This record gives sequence, C-alpha cells and structure tokens, in this order.
Amino acid sequence: MKLTVPIHDSNRFTFNKKTNTFSAEASDLGSGTLFSRYYDDACDVGFQMRSGRTGKIVDFILMDIEKGTEGEIVAWHFEDNRLGPCKLRVVIFND
Repeated sequence: MKLTVPIHDSNRFTFNKKTNTFSAEASDLGSGTLFSRYYDDACDVGFQMRSGRTGKIVDFILMDIEKGTEGEIVAWHFEDNRLGPCKLRVVIFND
C-alpha cells in the first residue's frame, strides 16, 4: 500500500532545462521531512513534487546518495517514476 509522503512545491527548486534537473538545498524545503518510504512493503523512499504552474503532482524516488570523502552525505539524487525517455531528476543538497 502506498504511504503518505512529503509534497514539495516546484517553486522551491531551481530548474535546469538542459539536464531536466530540479535542485535545492535541504534547508530551502522547510524543516519537515524531506522524503520518506513510499510503500509499506518496499524500501523505496521519495517524495512528491507539485508543479507551481500546473498543480500536477509527480512522484520522485531516491536513486543515489552522494557522499563526501569523510562519508558525510553531500546530496540525495532522485528520479521521477514515470515511463518514457524524458526523465526528470532532482538533487537535494545537504547543507
């Protein structure tokens, strides 16, 4: 069963049209939970993004955790779960 995950507004992100990537610093997304488990029977984690322009909501799933030389988390990398070649990506930097 799908669980309730955080919803972030696209207006809080910077969008790069060339790479189809949204990016933001974690502190710019508020003090709440950045992402959480998607399903009660799976380990996938992610969040939803609501378009500030259309109101449409897209699911994003965690694909990679980028770590620095001392093992600290630098950024979380997400990808939308829609089918097709035009994937959207999100990078949330751990500031």
